[in-house]
Amino acid sequence: MAFATLCLSRLFHGFSCKSQRPVLLTKRFWNNRWLLGAFAAGACLLAAVLLVPALAPLFQVTALPADLLGAVVGLSFGSMAVIQALKAVRVRD
Repeated sequence: MAFATLCLSRLFHGFSCKSQRPVLLTKRFWNNRWLLGAFAAGACLLAAVLLVPALAPLFQVTALPADLLGAVVGLSFGSMAVIQALKAVRVRD
């Protein structure tokens, strides 16, 4: 679970690095196709590691139940949301 959370949070962190201003819930979130493609590729590779049984022994992972997968996504996205909120507060100062 820690492996998946760290990997996915780094993928989300790429969106936070786009600008000094918040990009979440703006049109600027979608304006970089390369970043979106890299995020999609990374998320697909992470999903393959977690969900393909043949890869489990290679990466030494076990199958996660759906509620833990939801926690991984929530915690990973939550870190991006916190960074975006801090940027919004800093921009107002």
